[in-house]
Amino acid sequence: MNTKYLEESGLDKILAEFCHYHKVFSEEKSQCLPHHTIWDHIIELLPNASATLPGRLLPLTKLEKEEMQKFVEEHL
Repeated sequence: MNTKYLEESGLDKILAEFCHYHKVFSEEKSQCLPHHTIWDHIIELLPNASATLPGRLLPLTKLEKEEMQKFVEEHL
């Protein structure tokens, strides 16, 4: 890869041994889904399965809920 491309794409900050994996570090490439392959498979649901999932998969204690709320507020 040429150095101009590396500088323009911000990849010049990646260690040389990882430049081969430049697609992993690309913001543009990270926004795309991979192409379908022969390894794709269908996830078949049960016939009477609910179409939606509950909002919270894990029950939290009051303290855990407070800590989660603090974390979310800090990172917004």
